[in-house]
Amino acid sequence: MSNSHAIVPTTLNDENRHTDLLREAILHIKANQERDGSFVSLSSFFPDEFSDAIPYRTTFFTSTILSCLNEVRASVHGMPGIICAIKDIQERASRFLLEEKSAAWSWNYWASGAKERETMSYADDLDDTFSALAALSKFNSGLAGGKALAGAVKLLTELEVQEGGPYRTWIVSKNAKAAWKDIDLAVNSNIAYFLSLAGVRLPNICSFTDEAIQNNRIGSPYYPSAIHVAYFISRFYEGNYKKELAQIIAAHIKEIPGSTTLLERAMVISALANLGFSKNNINEQASSLLQGIESFGWQPYAFCIDPSREGKTCYAGASALTAAFCAEAIAKYEVPAERTQGDSASHSFNAAEIHKRILGLAQNKCSKAGGELADAAQNEIGKTTDRRITLLAYHFGIMLEKQGKKISPDTIEQLSLANLYGWMAYRIYDDLEDNEGNASILPAANLFLRALCGIYRRLDEKISGSWRLLESTMDRVDNANAWEQEYCRTDSAVLPAFGDYANLAERSIGHAMGPLTELLAAGYAPDSEEYAATETFFRHYLIARQMNDDAHDWERDLARGRVNSIATLVLQLKIQNDATNITQLAADIPSLRQTFWTKTIGTTVMMVHAQLAAARAARENSHLLGGALFMEDELGRLERAIERARDERNAAMEFIGAYKR
Repeated sequence: MSNSHAIVPTTLNDENRHTDLLREAILHIKANQERDGSFVSLSSFFPDEFSDAIPYRTTFFTSTILSCLNEVRASVHGMPGIICAIKDIQERASRFLLEEKSAAWSWNYWASGAKERETMSYADDLDDTFSALAALSKFNSGLAGGKALAGAVKLLTELEVQEGGPYRTWIVSKNAKAAWKDIDLAVNSNIAYFLSLAGVRLPNICSFTDEAIQNNRIGSPYYPSAIHVAYFISRFYEGNYKKELAQIIAAHIKEIPGSTTLLERAMVISALANLGFSKNNINEQASSLLQGIESFGWQPYAFCIDPSREGKTCYAGASALTAAFCAEAIAKYEVPAERTQGDSASHSFNAAEIHKRILGLAQNKCSKAGGELADAAQNEIGKTTDRRITLLAYHFGIMLEKQGKKISPDTIEQLSLANLYGWMAYRIYDDLEDNEGNASILPAANLFLRALCGIYRRLDEKISGSWRLLESTMDRVDNANAWEQEYCRTDSAVLPAFGDYANLAERSIGHAMGPLTELLAAGYAPDSEEYAATETFFRHYLIARQMNDDAHDWERDLARGRVNSIATLVLQLKIQNDATNITQLAADIPSLRQTFWTKTIGTTVMMVHAQLAAARAARENSHLLGGALFMEDELGRLERAIERARDERNAAMEFIGAYKR
């Protein structure tokens, strides 16, 4: 293998470099993926030398690479080039894995069609099975839904040593030889990881793991070192012996200095991050990892034990697998700083530092109010963790800069503050309107609103139209809230008429003020195509966001006497079949819940998708927004959120039906 890395990184904190390494790793994985979505593994007599290895076709390496990429994709944000490449690899890998499953939802180490299925025959096993199930489930919960869960439960029931585990490795009959009935820590860890993704934790496996850690028996005949097993444990472990597990890892590293492979170093970083250890505990391994990548590139190293040849132990590895584990380690150790959509290194910024600065400026401003008012306001500011509020103006400003329209840093900072003030005031007012808020912090909301107005009065002196924008936006918000107070009540004679659902956006259209003000600063008039496209984008995005919220909150809203957009759909179906008034219908939550899950959820998903599609269409019609894939991460998050609700419903119904059979 040739060394493909000529630039020497000095530290993993080098933001541009670790982003480059992520990109290089993903491109290497993509280049090594087979046409059917699988990955070839190599089998060698040596754990760190694969020049004379022979290739195998397995399912396990594809599952493991998919699992690593799930973690990478969950960690990187605002980097559409990397994210799109990862998603393409994931989709192809998942299709391959689904083709490889048995009717019982089990997997074999060997891929179907591999000649080794005949010459080195293995039974299906729980290690390959639950590695595949976990990888598929985390990529897309719908791929391993109710039928998969039912199959998994049946397999575990057949192979449990005692009820609730631990479990035997091989899927063989009860009269099979004892060698096929082993109980392995790594295998049970991978089972526990899949179950943890479904929210299930088995005390027996946890106790089994605790005992292994306490007795320093972290090993498996299927893996070459304790590091591999510790990595698998770290993905699910919530027990009391995390420190002891880390000490076992450290002792293994120091046992033979310099013997730890690049793959193992990557696994150590991810394992320690999974266990909750700080960057200071990982720095040494991180530095060693980068030096290894620079020196050796994506070389294959031993990941698991292959069938022996010529009476000798064989090790399985692949360069794509090494790249996947390294990418996961980099992503877990140092999440790349958020970027504008477009992924340009020259436009990167430290999101955490900016978020902290905006909160600090707000805290300082409110401290001047003095007394209980200052305390209440600062307490509310301290609760704010959503960077989408504090960073929106920065993302939009950098995007404008790419079009040659530079907005002053001071203006962007003030707009970020304004968005924060507006959001906090809106949140307090909204909670009070819903009878959920605390009236004692109403003065803080008024303080935030006054601070917002102060910013826009000052901005209007240099950006013409800023104050008019604020006034018109506040009129829209207040009108939307007034309409909701009048019509969206369970004691109303008729259901609210949401029409084109524009009212859902009007309630929170203030979120668009920062970008719209930046457009004014850049010379785009309110009647310009760019301004209209941006406003249209936000309108559809905000409708989709509110529909998603309403889909999760409709029961709670009804209990408070409110009829939201999704509750209206549910009640409409009930009213068609029942002449009972709205108040009586709204009180029958069990009946409404059945209607929601059986009839309304599909419509809800389609409506959210339609609004997201309209947002994307508005974005693509603007040369400002389209090329940069503005806010694509957020649109994707909403898609996944609403689809999860449908998947949960499908999984529950599939599980009940499949398990009964």
